[in-house]
Amino acid sequence: MSKKHTPPPTRKCLASGETFPKEELVRFVLDPDRVLTPDLSQNLPGRGLYVRPDRALIEQAIQKRLFARAAKGVVHVPDAFSDRLEQLYKSSLMNLLGLAKKSGQLISGLDKIKECCSKNQVSTSKRPPAYLLEARDGGEDGRKRAIKLAGTLPVLYALTASEQGQALGRDNAVHIILSEGNLSRRIVQMTKALTGLSASDKGDN
Repeated sequence: MSKKHTPPPTRKCLASGETFPKEELVRFVLDPDRVLTPDLSQNLPGRGLYVRPDRALIEQAIQKRLFARAAKGVVHVPDAFSDRLEQLYKSSLMNLLGLAKKSGQLISGLDKIKECCSKNQVSTSKRPPAYLLEARDGGEDGRKRAIKLAGTLPVLYALTASEQGQALGRDNAVHIILSEGNLSRRIVQMTKALTGLSASDKGDN
């Protein structure tokens, strides 16, 4: 007997009024001093206030006092809140990349990508490649080569080569392959959120 599919919990975005799966939204709570606090793990105590991970929507929610309206009271928003939130997501993503490297769910470099994405390797791998993570500031020629080697893998952009390198304990890392697994799904989710929160130019898709 097949198990019934349970749809993921959903929440409404304060800024857009649209409903999305909870995991696709940024959750905020108020600390004891009623300071707006991001809850990336979505497990802090208190009533959750949700907004899509989009800088414009979050700034709209601040400017129109939507957080205060939803919380039914005063809400203190720290200065440069969107910049702080972006940095928080960036740090979390870099930590996740470090964990993925330690657990063997990540490889970097064109030669390793070529080997990893070869048909023979994919067919015998316990953890086949699932995503290509490209540095936002990577060279066009190298990017085209990596995308060609990765075949049909989805391509994501969020960090610079220096930031990806720092996450992996080296100077630079331009091309990264993530293997299938729960950790890679968290990285992809964090990458997409950071792309929406970033004030800088995104990589070309």
